[in-house]
Amino acid sequence: MEKVLTLKTPLMVNGEELKELPYDFEAMTAGSLLRIAGDMAATGHSRTTVQEYDSDYHFFLFAQAVELATKGKVSTPDVLRLSAIDAIKGGALARSFFFL
Repeated sequence: MEKVLTLKTPLMVNGEELKELPYDFEAMTAGSLLRIAGDMAATGHSRTTVQEYDSDYHFFLFAQAVELATKGKVSTPDVLRLSAIDAIKGGALARSFFFL
C-alpha cells in the first residue's frame, strides 16, 4: 500500500502541481541514511547526536523517503520547498516511523 502525505499547499515540481507526495521509509537503506548526512551538510544543516529529537534530520529522512518513492522525480531540493506546515507533517511521519 502506497503511503502519501496530502499537502496543505501544493508543490510545483517540473511544471506539475503536486497535491500529495508518496513516501517509502521501508525502501531506505544504510546508504540512504549516509546520503541524508550529505544532503544536510550541503544545505548548511548540522545534525545533532540525538537523532530522536532532531527535527531537521526527521525532515531530511522524509525527503529521502519521497525521493525513493518517486524514483527521483521529486528530489530532496524539491521537498525543501514544501510549506512549513507540510514540512512539519513530513518530519513527524519520519519521527513516528523511526523513533516511536
